[in-house]
Parts: sequence; structure tokens; C-alpha cells
Amino acid sequence: MDKNTKQAIEKLAGQNPTNNTVNDVAMTDDDWLDKAAEKVNAVSGDTYVKLKTGLLTVNQLEDFLNAVISEMAFVDENNQFLYFNDATMPSLANRKPKKAQLGNPLGVCHPEKVQKNVAAVVDLLKSGKKKIAKIPMPTSNPDEYFVHYYCGVYNSDGEYRGVNEQVFDMKPLVDWYLKKTGQKIIKDPDAKVDTYTGATSQKSKDDIIDAISEASPK
Repeated sequence: MDKNTKQAIEKLAGQNPTNNTVNDVAMTDDDWLDKAAEKVNAVSGDTYVKLKTGLLTVNQLEDFLNAVISEMAFVDENNQFLYFNDATMPSLANRKPKKAQLGNPLGVCHPEKVQKNVAAVVDLLKSGKKKIAKIPMPTSNPDEYFVHYYCGVYNSDGEYRGVNEQVFDMKPLVDWYLKKTGQKIIKDPDAKVDTYTGATSQKSKDDIIDAISEASPK
């Protein structure tokens, strides 16, 4: 194992608990969600949650997040995978997380060979050098063009709080725009297509795709 991979594995192991980390529940426990929720007496159902810009019940908030037209996942500043929305549409990227993965450190969510890439993206967002990282995910279907958005999450003081990953299929939106405006996309013969956008020096497309999938199956 090379030095960079070893450092990435250590960085993504979730070994720096925060004030919001639920202690005394193993991160890799398949029942982490239920056990952690019980530990902190988490509210649910029709209990109201006061937000800075709204007042919703837990059920309303969950229904709202599930109706967002993208797949979303949240990883906190300790690199612990804490949330994914249960989007009503089919899985956009064929990598929908499982409930048993909740609570896992990112080092468990990804194979060893791509952890350098994952750590590099996290470092960019954590440092503030980038607030958003956009990475395309090529597929063999010409009617699909998935884009992963990695958005740094920061509190009101600008402190890093984690990563919000969103996955969009851009093709339907582009098609709709072209139809509504009567425009066409014309290939630029001088354009250089950036297939491997992102914080990585690796050239394998498979590695890039694996590296950017925040909650890929074990």
C-alpha cells in the first residue's frame, strides 16, 4: 500500500468525533440508524422541527426531501455517512445506498483503490478551495448524462460541516431547454472534452466513477 492511500484510509476512517457524533454506537453497525436515534431520543413523525426559515413536522420534512428531483446524501465533517433521501424516482446512478450503510465512515463505503480520490475531493471542499465540485459520470446510454455535485456544507460562521452530494441526470433538462427555445447543440471541433474532471491524478474512468460515488454499496 502506497503512502497516499494509507493516509487517505486513515483520513476517511471517521476517527475525529464532533459535538454531533453519536457515541457508544458502532459506526459500522447495520442497525446504526435505529440505535443512534434511540440513544439521542430523536424526534419523528408529526413532531415539529423549527428551522431558520420554516416550521415542518418530521414527516413533512422527509416527504419534502424525498420529492427533490435528485439523489442526495450527506457526510459530516468526521466523514461519517449520515443521510440519503429516498427519492421517489428510480435510482439515477444505480448506486442507491442502503439503510445498513448509514453511520459508516467513508472508508467503509469505498474500496481501497479509490480512497485517494475520495479524500482529495473532501480536502478541496474542507479547505474552501472549492465550494462545489462537479464530476460527470459517463454511461453507455446516450439518453443519460449523470453529474455528481459535491457541495461543501458550512455553518453561518463559514466552518466546514460536511459534504452534500447530489446526483442529477442533466440530459432531460437539456432536451427540455432545447425544445422550449428552439436551439440546437452543435459540436465544437476545437473543444477538448474533460472526461476525468475532479481532484485526481488517476486516468481510469472506472476509478473516477467509483471514487465520486459517496455512498456506493460495499
